[in-house]
Amino acid sequence: MDAALTCRKLGAEEVTLVCPEAKHQMPAFKTEIEEALEEGLTIQDSWGPRRILTNGDRGLKLELSRCLRVFDEHGRFAPQLDEPIGLSLTAESIVVAIGQRRDFPGYPAELRPSNGNGVADPLTLQTKRSKVFAAGDAVTGPRSVIEAMAQGREAAVSIDRLLSGETLRWGRVYWDGICITDFPIDKSGAITRARAALPRLPIQARNVQAEVEKTMDQKTALAEAERCLNCGRPGEVNQTCWFCLPCEIDCPVDALEVRLPYLVR
Repeated sequence: MDAALTCRKLGAEEVTLVCPEAKHQMPAFKTEIEEALEEGLTIQDSWGPRRILTNGDRGLKLELSRCLRVFDEHGRFAPQLDEPIGLSLTAESIVVAIGQRRDFPGYPAELRPSNGNGVADPLTLQTKRSKVFAAGDAVTGPRSVIEAMAQGREAAVSIDRLLSGETLRWGRVYWDGICITDFPIDKSGAITRARAALPRLPIQARNVQAEVEKTMDQKTALAEAERCLNCGRPGEVNQTCWFCLPCEIDCPVDALEVRLPYLVR
């Protein structure tokens, strides 16, 4: 979706997005799909690529088959395509955006993952080379930017400890501050109203240099703050989540899910 919208903002007159998922399964935010349709993109969902051919002097030809299944019985991404070619598209350029995986060219063996294990200790982020630390996708595989940044911070703590001659593991999960383990949510203090929509640039003004969504003005921001249930107070005080669950249980719009480490509800 990012690639398709970027092509559009760079001036491509016609952009077609092809994906194996059906529209309701697409791994994109609803707002992104709405933005794509708003900007005139064509979405061909439930199709998978068979081959890319040269199309003489007219560019490229993409042959597609219907996608019968996106995930296998174990929930792994394993698209199954129908045999016949059901759709052919012509294009000047084709952008392939099917995800990424880690590659370690030139890395010594001890800095490469093996047998499903990451390249670093999950707590200290130290690799088998004591003065080399790793974080982010190199350790966990594909995750969020936030998780990568958090691991980078932990790696920095380890490096500081190493240079200071301290142990890397002791006290990493110790907490001696105030701890809120139960937090009743009072809904009476919040004003019930629809979520405010961010103002957006007009389509003709959108490009890769400017944010499509603009910021709220002061009046709208204050009105949005009045909807707050203060359910993030434990996280603010504890500096971490203690899985007390009121934020998930009491949220009137099911806005979030607390992922317990032992996956028990």
